[in-house]
Amino acid sequence: MKAGRLALLVSLCSLSATPTFAASIVVNGGFEAPVVTATVGYEYRVTGDTGWGWTNGGPSRGTVQFDTNYQVGNLQGVGEGDQAVQLELAGDYIEQALATDIGQLYNLTFLFASFVPPGTSTLLVNIGGFSQSFTGNNLWTPYSVSFVGASTSTLLRFTNSAPVGQPYTYPHLDAIAVEAVPEPASLLLFGAGTLVLGAIRRRKSPNRR
Repeated sequence: MKAGRLALLVSLCSLSATPTFAASIVVNGGFEAPVVTATVGYEYRVTGDTGWGWTNGGPSRGTVQFDTNYQVGNLQGVGEGDQAVQLELAGDYIEQALATDIGQLYNLTFLFASFVPPGTSTLLVNIGGFSQSFTGNNLWTPYSVSFVGASTSTLLRFTNSAPVGQPYTYPHLDAIAVEAVPEPASLLLFGAGTLVLGAIRRRKSPNRR
């Protein structure tokens, strides 16, 4: 095979075979915006706050966004980055409508801990037909959920699912992400392109006899 034709083949592989590893489609999933400026280390966020990106609901006056200066009930700090959130009262929730592709496999990941004391809290997670309650403790724990897009818009919701009236059951959330899972066919094509590149390097090696 001529070098020019081989280079053309590599170019085509690069254009058509490289899979797209998409970034998270969740807006402000790490809760790094807006920046908490209160000296107590927390502020309440509501729907429409600049940079917030989430819709709030429930009986509380808003979602508690906190940083590492928030000491009461936050002995474990934040999960990732500089800020996290707390769902204060039973029935409080945050939600976000995500742009999804029908038939695409997605992976939801998040970090979950609880207010200390008492050290346990319950969190209801809903996304794409998936609904499950999780019990957290005072350690940040990673969770992962897979789902298939059934619509062009998928609602993601996290709810404090503690019994109404039970105090200090605040779930803490951080590092929420939803990413498309690459299709196996794309990965195989990407591997084929890599093999062609390897063949070129071997062909041009001065030590090859």
